[in-house]
Amino acid sequence: MYEVIKIIASSQLKIFLSNGYSLELLFFLARDDGRYSISETYALLASPKPQKPSFDKFIQRLLAANVIHTTTGPDKRKKSLSLSDETKACMATLKIHPF
Repeated sequence: MYEVIKIIASSQLKIFLSNGYSLELLFFLARDDGRYSISETYALLASPKPQKPSFDKFIQRLLAANVIHTTTGPDKRKKSLSLSDETKACMATLKIHPF
């Protein structure tokens, strides 16, 4: 795991090392891309996580950095999170695969 962290730290994905739960979030999104809403993703994280408003701010930072994006579901009430194409390409280039 140390090697994976070292690789990520030297890439454009280093924003995913800024919080205790953010690396788990990266792997979660890589595995279940676009499957869960923001609230469902928050609830499914196993790592110690902040209060929901802080999590939402972090999601906004990730959106601003263009490493993730949201898609609105057919009922327009559910926004799903997924990795951006650039993030997926970076993970493939670095040979980082979700567990």
